[in-house]
Amino acid sequence: MEKIEKILAWIERMLMPKLNEITGEIKDIHTRIAAQSSPLRANLQFVNRYLYDSHQLLQGDS
Repeated sequence: MEKIEKILAWIERMLMPKLNEITGEIKDIHTRIAAQSSPLRANLQFVNRYLYDSHQLLQGDS
């Protein structure tokens, strides 16, 4: 039983740093995505408004 505990502790020591690194990378990616969502939303609203206004103008010309 002691051998199994030593093996588990060794595996944990080997894997935990990598797991923490991966967790940090995921948080970084999430932060970058969140930073881009607001400008993207503003651009989509602009395009949507432009298309709506263009459609209204074309309907008025008919």
